[in-house]
Amino acid sequence: MDETPSATSSSDRLFAFFAKPWVGIVGSVASIFGVLLAVYFYFHTNGFPELVYYVNPARAVVVKQGTASRLTVLFDGRPLNQDLSAAQVALWNRGRQAIRRAAILQPIIIRTEPRVPILEATVRRTSRDVVSLDLDRTRLADGEVSVSWNILEQGDGAVVQVVYAAGPDT
Repeated sequence: MDETPSATSSSDRLFAFFAKPWVGIVGSVASIFGVLLAVYFYFHTNGFPELVYYVNPARAVVVKQGTASRLTVLFDGRPLNQDLSAAQVALWNRGRQAIRRAAILQPIIIRTEPRVPILEATVRRTSRDVVSLDLDRTRLADGEVSVSWNILEQGDGAVVQVVYAAGPDT
């Protein structure tokens, strides 16, 4: 059985259209553009958490021993015979995915190096109240303070100030 003339002419016209070079070029460009868009949207939507910290290099010297002869510094009723310094540590989520308290497998610890006692650790600022940053101050004498939070979404963070018994080089 022979094909009808109208069916043959429509299929010939379709093949003739796709045989033109400009159709192939447009299709190739569209394919490359589609692959590039797929890669872009894959990486743009698949975020990951990225907890970062920054220790401010400008340390505040609270007390320098031997410079003020009439000044006495007491901590919990006991005189201190060493320098006191303060450092600020910023923590924030630079990633696209939120970091929840349950996702932290090991505690986040701020520690002095070399190990000197931390006298006080305070949260100076948080980006939002929902962060609920908490400090575990049970190991201050060992020079450690543990940090935890409720949730850190993209751009959320806090500044923790640590006052420790040593010079600003610690």
